[in-house]
Amino acid sequence: MTLAQSIVSPWAAIPLAGIVMLIIAGHIVRVEDGPAPRSRKRIRMANGWVMLTTAALLAAGVGVFDPQSQQRAFVMTWLLVIALLLVCVTLAMWDVGNTLAIARRTSRRLKREAALGALPDVRESGAKVIMQDSDGLD
Repeated sequence: MTLAQSIVSPWAAIPLAGIVMLIIAGHIVRVEDGPAPRSRKRIRMANGWVMLTTAALLAAGVGVFDPQSQQRAFVMTWLLVIALLLVCVTLAMWDVGNTLAIARRTSRRLKREAALGALPDVRESGAKVIMQDSDGLD
């Protein structure tokens, strides 16, 4: 195989994938060390690992395998890329659902604390908080 037979030159695809993978790895580290609920961290770290793997396979698909002479490896690589992209989108939707559940629990807790008088008066601090009752009224 010569370098000219792949879709993109490996000299462009592999360094670009390396940069993208470094950025994704940095994101994984920040998520792991950041202040977030464990469920959110687990989902986002899993998605980061999926994206890391996808970036490497994408570089192989465009810069390493020749679609003419290495058909099986080329097709398998692209099938894996598509499957991992679907996993990535699924994890992102799961993250949205988890975030909504966390927001709902937090809202209920704040409403309970406000009803018990456990929250400080926000008007004194200059902050504006709008909370709705269960019937949707302010």
